[in-house]
Amino acid sequence: MHVFYTAPSDYYWSGFDLFLKSSTDNGLTWSNANHVTYSGGVEETTPKAAAANGTNVYVAYADRTTGDIYFKKSTDSGISWSAPTRLTYIGNLDDYGEPSLVYSPGTGYFHIISGFYVDSTYYGELYYKRGH
Repeated sequence: MHVFYTAPSDYYWSGFDLFLKSSTDNGLTWSNANHVTYSGGVEETTPKAAAANGTNVYVAYADRTTGDIYFKKSTDSGISWSAPTRLTYIGNLDDYGEPSLVYSPGTGYFHIISGFYVDSTYYGELYYKRGH
């Protein structure tokens, strides 16, 4: 079981990073916090997008430093993480861009969907990405 959460990235609360805690005994005990991101720009309300398949753990999150959605994976139950993969180049997620992620173990596909503002009149669009 894996739980992602955001917490201040520094003493002054100038930004937020993504952290992970894991449990191998159905929540009776938990691992120490594992720092997943270091940008200080993770949206406080994300991640809403996480999935696990055996020792593989996946997360998608919005980063306010660039205004885009990123993806990271771990192949060792969240101990170490891949470099972030930038999924969008929108640069304007605002409060609308909070990704949702579904992983289908039968097919091996990820499905990520998020909304975003297209222009200053708040015209919205949906972003969808499928991948392995």
